[in-house]
Amino acid sequence: MVYALDVSQLMGDKMPLCKDNDFEQWTVPADDHTPRCLLGQQRMFTRRKQDSVCLQGGDYKRPVPENKTCSCTTADVECDYGYVAGDDGKCAPLPSEKLSSCPTIDTGVYSVSSTGKRLVHGDQCTGLESIIPDTDGKGTLRPGAKPGAQPHGTGGSGRGRRSAASGLFIFLILLVVLGGIFGVWYQFLASAVAKAQVEDLAVAAKSFGASLVGLVWDKIADLAGRGRGAGVSGSTMPRYVALDEELNYFQPIPAAGGAEELQPPPVANGDGVFTLR
Repeated sequence: MVYALDVSQLMGDKMPLCKDNDFEQWTVPADDHTPRCLLGQQRMFTRRKQDSVCLQGGDYKRPVPENKTCSCTTADVECDYGYVAGDDGKCAPLPSEKLSSCPTIDTGVYSVSSTGKRLVHGDQCTGLESIIPDTDGKGTLRPGAKPGAQPHGTGGSGRGRRSAASGLFIFLILLVVLGGIFGVWYQFLASAVAKAQVEDLAVAAKSFGASLVGLVWDKIADLAGRGRGAGVSGSTMPRYVALDEELNYFQPIPAAGGAEELQPPPVANGDGVFTLR
């Protein structure tokens, strides 16, 4: 439900209908109170003056705003892909390892200006060639212009990272769904024999997992021990070298019923000759 209030009968002559001289042209002002250009245009609106006391009336139709195109300035451009604004306001190139690959640029569909600048999206200023001489600010080369060095990222594709994250999310969702289906089957549909088989498999899987974790942990501890040993005094730990007596200690057991007795290991004299004690 909508209510309409007619104040003309209440105010009488104190609130007459507005005339042409009760309106003014207004635009967004700049800091110096001059008309401001927004996205390459000055938009002039018709509004009632602040000191005019009048009614617009039911037949009033607001005029269409007037647009005036502005000349391009540095406020109408920004740094393009592969560039970043420096302290001096200029666009400096970024290292390739900090950029992800851009198929639109790699295939030549989009050309980055040699100035590193592009037109702000939606901007409609004129005279852009005075700032960006080789492209139209939207990735298209001007007639006769040659493409400059194009930035190519080597830091990995952001699209690939997003695809990997999406794949992981889908995998987790499927895992939850399959787990729910298995839980319903085990609780309400599985027979006693099937439940027993599942429990046996669960015990075996638990043992296998514990063994696998133990092996991994032992491997990590071994590697950590080697690292600590290698770091002592800046050198590796000394290797154990067996003595001659230890190397010659073992003797084969004689055959059953043999008359020979086990002999002690030979001892080497200083001249390298082995004798038996």
